Amino acid sequence: MAKERSNTARALVKKWNLPVEHALYRKTGDWYHQLERFPGALLDENGYVIFESEAEYRSCPELKIRQDVGCPDGISKIPGYTSVVVSGRQAEITYEKVTFREGDRSDVRQSKIERSRAARKACIEAHGLTCVACGLNFGAAYGSLGNGFIHVHHIEPVSGGERDVDPVKDLVPLCPNCHAMVHRKEPPLSIQELKIILGKNA
Repeated sequence: MAKERSNTARALVKKWNLPVEHALYRKTGDWYHQLERFPGALLDENGYVIFESEAEYRSCPELKIRQDVGCPDGISKIPGYTSVVVSGRQAEITYEKVTFREGDRSDVRQSKIERSRAARKACIEAHGLTCVACGLNFGAAYGSLGNGFIHVHHIEPVSGGERDVDPVKDLVPLCPNCHAMVHRKEPPLSIQELKIILGKNA
């Protein structure tokens, strides 16, 4: 039965073209094993709900997450559930209208990893303001609005602890998109690996 559910999940992910790394299927939508990779999706016979992150998944009030995952009212009751209505050979996807309240303020206390402004400045002086991966220069693309804007990436993550940083060898300028993409993997992608990905998908 578990193998059948797994095969069904894979087939529906392909059929519905879902951008997920892990998907689980149950016809009734009321019980699942644990989602292990994200973005992840829970599917029932009529549609699906996608969780972009593990934090979103674990904080979902409609899910009872223990060793397994219970959803007593079915996943169709989860905000963001997408119903797939099949008519003939075409699948028409209908999105439920759901609103969310945002903007409330809360006080958060957390530790912050210090980054040297002098090291950032020295990196930019050495390498310039152009993304070393994709070649985007914000000043060239956006004019005066983009002048001086760029992210600076630590080739060795600063999360590893305090250490001396060589701004020429250890830091490189990256646009925000490329910076986000290198950190989608753990450990982060190298700049060369990212360039290969960009070349393949150009």
